[in-house]
Amino acid sequence: MRRHLHRHPELSFHETATSAYVEERLAAMGIAYKKGYGAFGGEAGHGIVGIIEGGRPGRTIGLRADMDALPIEEAEDHEVRSENAGVMHACGHDMHTASLLTTCKILQQNRSELPGRYIVVFQPGEESWPGGASLMLKEGALRAFGEEPEVMIGAHVLAEMPVGRAGFRPGAYMASGDEIHLHISGRGGHGGMPHL
Repeated sequence: MRRHLHRHPELSFHETATSAYVEERLAAMGIAYKKGYGAFGGEAGHGIVGIIEGGRPGRTIGLRADMDALPIEEAEDHEVRSENAGVMHACGHDMHTASLLTTCKILQQNRSELPGRYIVVFQPGEESWPGGASLMLKEGALRAFGEEPEVMIGAHVLAEMPVGRAGFRPGAYMASGDEIHLHISGRGGHGGMPHL
């Protein structure tokens, strides 16, 4: 799955083939889902929300992955290279989507033994303003199947972390691509000599 997604990256809010691929996988696993979330800039919404019902009472847990790629040309020539010129999964969202699809498969296969409900969210437009998450929230995507998740779990690959290790942290984690506009008044200077 990761290799397929890496070969076919799509920019934020243009994840047409990616969302179709996710839908196809969810349908093949027998997972109910709703689509069309995160519409922006005249594009249809490509966000998808699915549900896996456990066989025992328990909490509602949300699991989330982003699907978009970046406007970067993949320079390396290797077997799994991007087939879309000027677009590349350089941030790991191909791995995020593949990991969540694999998690869905495991949860679905073991659902009768699991407590609670699992809301799975495939988010478009993570790399661009206004952000697919904010749009999906405004559209009520987390209530697509009734009750909102009590907790939302997201993951991000980290190349520096040794294979076989996982890091956990509650709350917000990692940087955001926010825009900040500053107006600075004063004497000019050179960035190489900030003390002057």
